[in-house]
Amino acid sequence: MAASRSVEDGKTVVVFEGDPVAVQSWCLQAVGHFASPDFRFVSFVPPDRVRGLCIIAHNFTLTGDAELIPVGTLGQLHRDVRKCLAWWLFNLIGLRRITVRIRGTDQRMQEFARRLGLRHEGTQRDFYGPGEDCSLWGITHDEARTLLLKQEGASAPAPSNRRVH
Repeated sequence: MAASRSVEDGKTVVVFEGDPVAVQSWCLQAVGHFASPDFRFVSFVPPDRVRGLCIIAHNFTLTGDAELIPVGTLGQLHRDVRKCLAWWLFNLIGLRRITVRIRGTDQRMQEFARRLGLRHEGTQRDFYGPGEDCSLWGITHDEARTLLLKQEGASAPAPSNRRVH
């Protein structure tokens, strides 16, 4: 891996840079095609492991949309990773929405999209070839913010000393 910028909070090492050839290889293995040349990625690796979860953002549009390719250990998508990922995509990169294209038969990846907070938006017939449909999932910046605030669990308001009649 090339020189990398990383942040460590004791639970996860977050890496923002690395070897673009390795990232393209991961894309090819995960979805059968390369990411667009303007891709960006972030990796989440627990300190006690060698591999982690890598999220590649590519196919950026002028309207603030990008497509995600998740590769690696999909089970590492806990709340802190979701929050960090949302911050990176929507605040740092400045996207308005994200999209994930998933093979229609890939239940594991569809469950990952659900856990990430994405909603199923439709099916693109024969997207991957004859008989291989694509399941389209997406989320907007506002939906992600609402979802993450809801998952935080709002604390109960302090009891009032006033009597209500």
